[in-house]
Amino acid sequence: AGVKERRSATRPEVYLQFQREFDDHRPDSRVQVGIRSQFGAGLSSFSGIAQAREAVSTSEQVYASYERQFLTGSKSWLDVMNSARDLQSAQLQVAEVIAGELSVEWRLYVQSNPLPVDGEA
Repeated sequence: AGVKERRSATRPEVYLQFQREFDDHRPDSRVQVGIRSQFGAGLSSFSGIAQAREAVSTSEQVYASYERQFLTGSKSWLDVMNSARDLQSAQLQVAEVIAGELSVEWRLYVQSNPLPVDGEA
């Protein structure tokens, strides 16, 4: 549940709002569709990327070492496959952190470049 909650924080929330006002006995109705998002911590995403890349580097070294040790008979095939799984997991972690960073950049762009309202150019 915690993982799902954190992932949902990286996605924008789409909302629909209907408003009806009565002014001088004349109804005025408005419908608004929008996107809301909460910005995550920007600096922590950069450190998360750096940590994930260090993890990939370490996993690559361990995998290469286990592969060499397997050829000499010191490690089993299962050890090599486990290190390959760890490497893939670290690479996936890098991709997830980069995707989170791109999401934050997208949200900043959308917030700083609003779409023009009807009648504005």
